[in-house]
Amino acid sequence: MQQMHAADPKTEQEIRAFIRAYKESFNANDAAALAALCTEDAIQIGPERPICGQRAIEKKYFDLFRESHPTNIVCTIDQVGMLLCFVEFRGMGLYHPRRERSRCG
Repeated sequence: MQQMHAADPKTEQEIRAFIRAYKESFNANDAAALAALCTEDAIQIGPERPICGQRAIEKKYFDLFRESHPTNIVCTIDQVGMLLCFVEFRGMGLYHPRRERSRCG
């Protein structure tokens, strides 16, 4: 098991502000505001496939909000911390940024 270390207060505040902005933008069905939370070269991992780039992420949310109007997403943060070693798993496979980037184009 990996040991969790407390994040510095500024980092924790920034993460909590990001999650709050995501929740507010999602519940307002504001695709542009959600995309603005991402960098231009962002990769959003979803159940179907990676969504690559800020414009594609905005289109994904625009399409979602055109088809339905969800307004009650709940985001909670139990703990903000840092791991000494971080490996992210997606499904049953290992997530690797270079591999995901290669699926984008």
